[in-house]
Amino acid sequence: MKILLFIDHLSGFGGAQRVIVNVANKMNSKGNEVIFVLTGNSSKCVYHLDSNVKILLVQEENSEGVSRIKKIKKIRQIVKKMNPDVVISFLTMVNIMTILSTIGTRVPVIISERNDPVQCSKTEKCLSKVFYRFSDCVVVQTKDIKNKISSFYKKRIDIIENPLVDHNYEKTDYNITKKVVAVGRLNKQKNYYLLLNAFREVLKEYPDYKLDIYGAGDELEALQQKCMKEGLSNSVCFKGNEKNIIEKETRYDFYVMSSDFEGMPNALAEALSVGLPCISTNCDGGGAAALICNNKNGVLVPKGDVGAMTNAMKAYIVDPSFAKRMGENAKEVRKSLSHTNIMYKWETLIEEISKV
Repeated sequence: MKILLFIDHLSGFGGAQRVIVNVANKMNSKGNEVIFVLTGNSSKCVYHLDSNVKILLVQEENSEGVSRIKKIKKIRQIVKKMNPDVVISFLTMVNIMTILSTIGTRVPVIISERNDPVQCSKTEKCLSKVFYRFSDCVVVQTKDIKNKISSFYKKRIDIIENPLVDHNYEKTDYNITKKVVAVGRLNKQKNYYLLLNAFREVLKEYPDYKLDIYGAGDELEALQQKCMKEGLSNSVCFKGNEKNIIEKETRYDFYVMSSDFEGMPNALAEALSVGLPCISTNCDGGGAAALICNNKNGVLVPKGDVGAMTNAMKAYIVDPSFAKRMGENAKEVRKSLSHTNIMYKWETLIEEISKV
């Protein structure tokens, strides 16, 4: 089977990039010919990609921006020349370009929506409602997102969660370190202002606690300025990107996610998988609620609620046995989101759709 995979780039440590590379390696290991078609201008891949998986660029390496119309024409040329058995695309705008490039080719198309579609731009929403119907299947990560997509898409919708990274790390020592961790891009979606406001309240009663935030993004300077203005700089540390974050997480007391919306949050799933007690907003998109059953394997708080997040952190601090119980129960996610289980879902879907 010949499989074309479409995404904008593989040069960043994003969840979509990690999953599509996993799919590529899995299908390659089964003897399929797998080819990436990237709509950006970099062929760099930060994740391990099997050596015989090819990468094609729609535009020249490191070239200036190319219009979407030109990209669509080039993609269509590639599809006609390659004549694949199936095309798979990740991310909304890439999905739309892929569909426009394959209309009339009779090539089966699988598209994957990686986040809450409500958060897309007006243009993306409009184009999705018009063109998604020309695909053969949409893959989403949660029931909530499936329900939203099904309001305008009447074909097959499969829920396939993100697979966990294979690792052997496990938190077994629940002794208090007075250290809290958060992981994710420093952008508006993650709403670190909520976390900082809540942690500021925690510090009023527990001033010796520390918060480490891993990740990079365009809000770093603003968040640092907020910490300086409110006297948090000695208690909050921005650590930047960390490749082996899972190993480091075992050293913290608990993990906090403050997002306003998510698809399937990889960082939260990974924190749960090591047995780290977790707190998350019940954010739009349903990803957090799909992973955490409140007070069973973690704590969910309403989106944007500083008081609720403050109280959740205090609950872990004042009752270490509760935190340990949440952490031990959280490890169960390793079964449902195992690499083997999730890749089997992708393999089955690809084989079924390629025969449509």
